[in-house]
Amino acid sequence: MINLTIIVPTFNAQKVVQPLLEQFACLKNVEFIFVDDGSTDRTIDVLKKFKQCSNCDVHILSFEHNGVSNSRNMGIKEAKGKYIAFIDADDLIKIDILKEIIANIERYETDIIFFQNDLNSERLNSKEIIKKFVLKEPISSTEGFIKTTPWSKFFKTDFLKISNIEFPTDVQFGEDLIFVLNSLLKTDVIQMDSNGFYLYKNNPSSVSKKIKFDIVANAIQFYEELQKALGKNSLILKQCVSRMLIKDVERAVFSNKKSAYIKKLIKSSLLFGYSFKDLNIKQKIILKLIIKQRIFTTKLIMKLRKRLEKRRILQYEEI
Repeated sequence: MINLTIIVPTFNAQKVVQPLLEQFACLKNVEFIFVDDGSTDRTIDVLKKFKQCSNCDVHILSFEHNGVSNSRNMGIKEAKGKYIAFIDADDLIKIDILKEIIANIERYETDIIFFQNDLNSERLNSKEIIKKFVLKEPISSTEGFIKTTPWSKFFKTDFLKISNIEFPTDVQFGEDLIFVLNSLLKTDVIQMDSNGFYLYKNNPSSVSKKIKFDIVANAIQFYEELQKALGKNSLILKQCVSRMLIKDVERAVFSNKKSAYIKKLIKSSLLFGYSFKDLNIKQKIILKLIIKQRIFTTKLIMKLRKRLEKRRILQYEEI
């Protein structure tokens, strides 16, 4: 029996994927599905060599460039393991911890398992943590909050397939949150496990740091998906809009978008509502400026804050 299917989306990952492959070679009872998103380098050759030289159960799928969400969805369709885990090509894992988790997979019964060092090992009602998940608020007695990303989590394969849960392909930023949120809404109980096994690579020059999508169009698609999941009059939706709008305006500012574009972003986002509830003082001040479209002042504050927030970034963040 295959205990776990690990889905790895790849795109021009030739120079970064090898360390992860070396770790994978140590795992047993695992199916590996690599979904290449139209790489133009030698990523496919590297993956084929890994398949030939290892004793692992390796599947390589290749498609034209269509985005990471499509790659993950294709992987879900092909998965045969009891659980599915998503790992990015440039990240790493704590191999000994993951080995132990896989070897004892039968002790887990829930549809979703969250593995994080800063969470308590406990079972929780999935509906009761929706707000904390979407708004990134601390869970229980810990200071940790659930990461909105799909990695560092296990999802039961049958659960995803029967519930028809997929990543939204029309959302470029925030698709992870929508996927995990829809999963939480379709189950009753989730398992938290403090044995975090994931090492996320902080890469300031990575694609996630460069805005290559239309921020306005993405915001609309993201809020529409969120509205579909939570309901049109949801307070959580309005609170999320408030937080995301601040971040989206910041992205627009540092992408050197013109004031007219930022005003369009603000107008489009506020159509989904907003709320000052639970915002801190700084967030409230910035949101008020944004709502009043005081673009010059908003830009000034955001650039000043960016200078003051310079900090040392660790190469790998333990999840």
